[in-house]
Amino acid sequence: MKHNKNGFKSYIVKMYGSQAKMASALKVSTNTVNSWVQKNPMPLLKHSQTILKQCDTTAQELMSEVLYHNENIK
Repeated sequence: MKHNKNGFKSYIVKMYGSQAKMASALKVSTNTVNSWVQKNPMPLLKHSQTILKQCDTTAQELMSEVLYHNENIK
């Protein structure tokens, strides 16, 4: 079964413009961001305070996106 990652990718693009820009802003590698999209989004939450300062999003929206993606990637 193919997993739908487009919603989470869209959220990242909405917040940062691209996975590469997100990686740069959070001072992580693009491979790390790709891993959040492809395998496990939960480690992204350790950057939540930075994301909330940098982006037009709420803690609730961020948590919802990560938890939803985490459930659908399995």
